[in-house]
Amino acid sequence: MNPIREKVVLHPRQYGWSSYRATADELTPPDWLTTDWILGQFGTRRGDACSRYRDFVKAGRGGAAPWDQVQGQIYLGSEDFVARHQPNCVIRDIPRRQTQA
Repeated sequence: MNPIREKVVLHPRQYGWSSYRATADELTPPDWLTTDWILGQFGTRRGDACSRYRDFVKAGRGGAAPWDQVQGQIYLGSEDFVARHQPNCVIRDIPRRQTQA
């Protein structure tokens, strides 16, 4: 979504360095590009997975950049998520400010 957020293109298929077209089954992926893993997150049948992937990308268009939601420079999640994942112990080798938001 970065090229869209930066207004380089209007749709991910327009960005030359994007894997969107290959992952969305709009063209045959080059030999070096693996799309099976990501499509596996959307379904077991390739056609359904590609369709769900396209829907997923479409739903993300116009949304906030994930990096805008980072808390304490290290957490991406709600305040509840941050509270649950704060370390409960002191780790001497890591400065406190790097382990706690």
